Amino acid sequence: MKKLVKILPYKKIFLNACAAGLLYGTWAYLANDKGALVSAGTQGFMSFSFTFFVAFYLELVHRKASSFAALVLYCVSLIVFLTLMQMSIHYMVDTQNIIATILPSVVIGSIYILFYVLHLKKGMQG
Repeated sequence: MKKLVKILPYKKIFLNACAAGLLYGTWAYLANDKGALVSAGTQGFMSFSFTFFVAFYLELVHRKASSFAALVLYCVSLIVFLTLMQMSIHYMVDTQNIIATILPSVVIGSIYILFYVLHLKKGMQG
């Protein structure tokens, strides 16, 4: 565990999470008429939390994956899980436009996951 503490760029992860929460929370507010504040708060909190914890998850998983195919499976599973979780939570809080609310964070979040893993793999090879 001490190795992990030395490797993780905590400030960068935290700043990325703050930016995601602000960006996607604002988007959720703009994408909804009814219950816009609740949707914005929900999406902002989820985007912050998911971005923060996804980075830690990926830091651990890329070391444990036995092959590139296993790493891809971990990442795809993560994306599907987070998408379903966002849809479910927005359904529970009665978000008006669920797909419009989560689509940017799912698409850009998936790209973030891809580039984060590629960055980690490059760092391990170099």
